[in-house]
Parts: sequence; C-alpha cells; structure tokens
Amino acid sequence: MRTRNLLPAILSAAILLSLTPALAQEGDRAQELATRLLGPWSQLSDTESRFEPGSLPSALEYELPVPGELELVGSYSNVETESGELQNGTIVFDAAASTQEVMQAVTAAFAEAGWSQQPQPQNVGFLPAHPDVHATFCSPDNELHIYLNAFGRDAQASDVRYEIARSGGYDACEVTPWAQEPILPPLPAPANSDIRIHAQNWFDDQASSSAYIETQQGVDEVEAHFSARLEAAGWSQAADGQWTRTVDETSWLGVLDLLRLQDGGYFATFVTVQAQESNQ
Repeated sequence: MRTRNLLPAILSAAILLSLTPALAQEGDRAQELATRLLGPWSQLSDTESRFEPGSLPSALEYELPVPGELELVGSYSNVETESGELQNGTIVFDAAASTQEVMQAVTAAFAEAGWSQQPQPQNVGFLPAHPDVHATFCSPDNELHIYLNAFGRDAQASDVRYEIARSGGYDACEVTPWAQEPILPPLPAPANSDIRIHAQNWFDDQASSSAYIETQQGVDEVEAHFSARLEAAGWSQAADGQWTRTVDETSWLGVLDLLRLQDGGYFATFVTVQAQESNQ
C-alpha cells in the first residue's frame, strides 16, 4: 500500500528531474538572445545583464517614486560586475489610465520625493487624443536620471517605462533657453478624434499651436472640450475665444479659434498666445 501511494510522487520527481536541464537550457537561450538583442551595453565583459520579472532592479540603490496607478511588470538592468553598481536599465509598468493621467501621477510622485523635472515642450499644444508622453526626472543628488515614456494602448490603458541612467555629472534637468517651462498648455484632441496635421512654435514672448482634427463632434462640443483643457491648465476665459493667464508677473493673452471645414468633418484649430508686460 505504501509503495503504491509513493508511486505518483516518485514519478513526478522523476519527470521534474528530466525536465530541469531542458528548462534551464531554454532559460539560458532566452537570456542569451535578449542580451544580444539589447546591444553593446549588454556585451561588455565587465557588465552583467539582469532580467528581473515582477521586480525593480535589485542593484538599484534609490527608492524610486512609483505612484499607485502603475503596476510593475519587471525590469532589465546592466550592472558593473566588480562593483555591483547599476549603470542603466529599464523598468516596465502597466497602467489602467490614460497617458495624461500617468504623467500627472508620476510628476506628482517625483515632486513629492524631491526630484527635479525638466520641462518637456513636446507635451504641450494640440496633441492626439491619447498622446505618448515623455519626461525627465533627476534625483535630489543629481546622480540618477529617470526618463519617463508612456505609450497609450487605448483611452484607459498605458505602457509605461522608466529608463534609468547614471548622470555622470550631467544635469539633465538644468533649465536651458530651449527648455524653459512652456506657456502653451497640453490640448489633447477629443475622444474618438484623429489629428492629421499639427505644428507649434514658441519664442520668448509668444507661442502658438495649430492642428487639423478629424472628428464627428460638433463645434460646440469641440469648443467645450478645449475650454475645459485650458481651464485645467490655469487659463481664464476673458471674452469669446480669448483667454488670459499670469505667470511670474507676466500676463499672457490666448486666442482659441475653431473653424469647421466643408470636406467631411474636418476642423482647422489653432491657439496663439502672446506675452504682455503686466501693468500691476
């Protein structure tokens, strides 16, 4: 009786023992393939590549700000073999949120933790309904940089990446003339819309963004959508189509124009803001 009861366990152990070398070999092949596909960083003799499903990089010495909206998928990192110091890597998250919501949550989390951020002009002006978003964050001691990339899967799902890099003495968050905080607000298109052409420019005293948007919504709906976006960015409506905002004692006038075209639901939209010295 005891012998018969032990047979299933013995057979299971035998099967596992026979499979273990094959599984290990497959794991080694997967590691080798991924390492070689990731390029020269992973092929340096003094660097070890680590793939850690479901975990942050084990060599990471910093406590990274990760808001509750992000669900960790795993990480990849290159670690110096002798010192065990992380050189660079990528952390992958999923988020049941739009890219704009991800940007807001991540920005707030890094700010609360004392990290600085470089302004990103490409995240402003007229944008697709679910635009990809990018940002750069620098640790309080400026030893580590995190490059945020969030890619929209749909209206309420995003693929989020933290790209990790050692600063090497470079301050990625230093405010330079070309990266001043933009006065243009982010203006994503309405849901179920497509932006076919869009452009923007900015100078010291003026900035503008323009776009052609394909949508089935009426003029009133589109105007209400962009008005809500302007208000969320701190703008106040002064007159029909005109908006104002004061930043650092400088007054800005914004003009929002919407023109419906006759070729099947296209809208020509643009916003222009011009700086004026405050009289206060």
